[in-house]
Amino acid sequence: VSFYTALDSSTIRYGDSIFDFSSDSTLLALGNHEYQDTALLMSMIGKSQFYSKHHDGITYLVLDSQDSLSNIVGAQKNLVQNVTDTITNSSHLVVLTHKLIWMYGDSIMDPMIDSVTNGGGGACFHCLNPNNFQTDIYPMLLAVQQRGVEVVLVAGDIGTKVQYFQYTNPDGISYLASGVGEYEPIKTALVFEHDKANRTLNWHYEELMNLPQKP
Repeated sequence: VSFYTALDSSTIRYGDSIFDFSSDSTLLALGNHEYQDTALLMSMIGKSQFYSKHHDGITYLVLDSQDSLSNIVGAQKNLVQNVTDTITNSSHLVVLTHKLIWMYGDSIMDPMIDSVTNGGGGACFHCLNPNNFQTDIYPMLLAVQQRGVEVVLVAGDIGTKVQYFQYTNPDGISYLASGVGEYEPIKTALVFEHDKANRTLNWHYEELMNLPQKP
């Protein structure tokens, strides 16, 4: 969100004045630039570092991809298990992360890590670290997809090399990422259109200047 989003309470309040972190409709997936004081950030916006939410027929999973160096373990893994075991009436399951952890270990996406993600692959805190997504998390999501609930994964740690990424794998699971390039003359955002009546979810990338402005 900013270079040091959670540096102190004034920085958090400034971010909240723009993005409305505390709103029930704002879903914030923590990244390395929000990790200065996560306890302070979470207490001020009244949310957890990872959680699930159901709204208008869509279930959302908000995960913390900074925890355990990109590995989804412990309570987070239990959350994914609980949601994927019990999801029934949703048309879609949307999984939000900062890092593109789903690229690691995938035969198509793994070779693209260094050319797509901001931090590239590696062991550093802001890098896309080796992780357990393909071995532990993907099978749970695939089971959901095979039950007729469309799975969409969305991440945000791009922008310095490319501003958007999209790929749908042979299982029908979609991977999306969007980030604003600081020095790019044309900046884009990922926009979703949800048709509740027909239970469809579509998306496209739109120039920021064309989006409705906040009053």
